[in-house]
Amino acid sequence: MRKKTHTAQHVFIIIMIVLVIIALPVTIKHLFFKDPPQPESSFDISVTPSPETPSYSGQSPVIEETPAQSGAAPGESAAPSAEPTKDADGFITVDKDYFKDALFIGDSRTVGLYQYSTIKEATYFADIGMQTFNVLNKELDVPGKGKTNLENLLKNNSYKKIYIMLGINELGYPSYNSIISKYSQLLDTIKSICPEAVIYVQANLHVTKSKSDGDSIYNNANIDRLNSGIAGLADNQKIFYIDVNTIFDDANHAFDQKYTADGSHPLGKYYMTWGDWLCTKAVAID
Repeated sequence: MRKKTHTAQHVFIIIMIVLVIIALPVTIKHLFFKDPPQPESSFDISVTPSPETPSYSGQSPVIEETPAQSGAAPGESAAPSAEPTKDADGFITVDKDYFKDALFIGDSRTVGLYQYSTIKEATYFADIGMQTFNVLNKELDVPGKGKTNLENLLKNNSYKKIYIMLGINELGYPSYNSIISKYSQLLDTIKSICPEAVIYVQANLHVTKSKSDGDSIYNNANIDRLNSGIAGLADNQKIFYIDVNTIFDDANHAFDQKYTADGSHPLGKYYMTWGDWLCTKAVAID
């Protein structure tokens, strides 16, 4: 009887040892190797930036005014600005529609502006070799208007803006004062027929340095003298002087060679640049 009791005890002990061995790894894992806490959201969930911390897109943010900031009542849009922004010279920027009632008067450079710029709605009274001495006497076949002289063209149309670039073909004349006098007579004629029109007298384009240095007449010193006289005809009321040389000149104040093939006229694509520049030199018309 005692022997059977000892045997049963041994079996019980062996079973307990086996159970302890099986349970021990699980117990140790729970005691010493707990799983780390998980984040509340995973990495690839898209998050909408908060208003206080806007994301940067590489551009300055556009700030929209609320009705309270703009002075408008709730539900109403803010009133438009009373006047367009003017540059340092007092000019505003316009779109191409501004030129629908414009007339351009000039020589071969104005012909190029007609042919290559994007100012297509304007009227062009321009011809190769045009001068202040013959502009009032010439008859031209004007696109959209037929054959006419300048005086009849002005009388039969309502031009609100008139652009003039003349003078360089006259540099060979012996009297500088006679050129300015003829230019002034042209302005008087235009003003008498179109008293409400704004007139833009344009500086004559420079020539390249090499062309200027090699010519005793058609050089930049003479062109600058001519342009100075033309600028003196502007009153900044109805007549305004504008100088496109500011975008085409090089460091020597000469026509930059990269813009021209012949040293005097812009390459075709740069007449578009000229036209775009004219959009930035406009006067508001009432």
